[in-house]
Amino acid sequence: MRKDDLNIVIKNANNIFEDIRNKYNLIRKTDERYERLKEYLVFSSPHGQCEITSNMSTIMEEFPEMVYDSIYKKKACELVKIIRGLREKIEHTYVRKAKDDLRKKMDDHLKRLRQLAENPEVEVKEDTFVEIRFNALDYNIVDELRRDPIISLKHTPQTRASIRIVIGTLDELKRI
Repeated sequence: MRKDDLNIVIKNANNIFEDIRNKYNLIRKTDERYERLKEYLVFSSPHGQCEITSNMSTIMEEFPEMVYDSIYKKKACELVKIIRGLREKIEHTYVRKAKDDLRKKMDDHLKRLRQLAENPEVEVKEDTFVEIRFNALDYNIVDELRRDPIISLKHTPQTRASIRIVIGTLDELKRI
């Protein structure tokens, strides 16, 4: 799936999420408890997760398993290793000039990462899930959501022990 389709998926997932928020009176950004209790959407698979975004460089950095293997992904993963190393060096460097030089180097690598990640040939895996995560759980809402047809009953485990709430796969959400 290419970025244009991913944008459609994100829009559809956010619409469903807004319907869920309205139906279950979930916390709004305007509520003072939002930062502590907020719920949010993630891309997920058995191999990892990241908050929902159409920023391909963020996906490459936080959840590269979501992207099909390609030369662009390989180069992006190499850049991510370099960027992480530079971040660590910046954190442990106290000389201003050295820190500025490291930041400039990191910015150059981040720019290259963005260019690689935004290549139209980069595709994400359609079997990746969109799920709801909660900072603070209300098990009654999770239990109600688990049975609500607004979410994916096919992919959401129906056991009381599970707190996993799946809205659908990227492929399913593209076709809504």
